[in-house]
Amino acid sequence: CAWRHCGALADAQEAIDELEHLLGVLEPFECLFCIDIVERSLRDIFDVTTEYHDTTLQIPAYQPLQRMSDVNEESSMDG
Repeated sequence: CAWRHCGALADAQEAIDELEHLLGVLEPFECLFCIDIVERSLRDIFDVTTEYHDTTLQIPAYQPLQRMSDVNEESSMDG
């Protein structure tokens, strides 16, 4: 299927599967990466389908993942 929401659903399912089967093997940041894929996929599904639209639902703005080393570098540049 070439529909955008189908691709997003497949991405989310694959990321959940990887997280489930490799839990205990993945590093914490790799786990966060899988969770980020799921989040972005769900946002994409909500964005392109009217089937799931709910006017009472407030989805917060997307916050991209940052490595802790990047956060530490930014804070040292500010100070």
